Amino acid sequence: MAELLTGVPLFTANTEEDMLMQIVDLGDGIISMGLQAFEDILELSLAGREIPAGLLSFNPCEKLTAVEALKHRWFTEEAAAAEPPATAKAEYPGFVPLFSAA
Repeated sequence: MAELLTGVPLFTANTEEDMLMQIVDLGDGIISMGLQAFEDILELSLAGREIPAGLLSFNPCEKLTAVEALKHRWFTEEAAAAEPPATAKAEYPGFVPLFSAA
């Protein structure tokens, strides 16, 4: 999703080891920073950041399923038209960021 919006690969590793390191680093970033781990992707709103954070979560209790992701408010037309700024509080009950976006 992030790659489609930005046109830039999320992972740029040349070897399996580098890829695993980048995946672990992103996982650690999600754990320590919550939705702020995706703040460099300016094309993603707060709701947009909740989806990759949930899909890429290592914690099975926080991981979004494909069905949950497709039902997410980011994909609904009404929510997309009235999207709050990225500094607003996350509203998706399936993913609770460890740290607020503020």
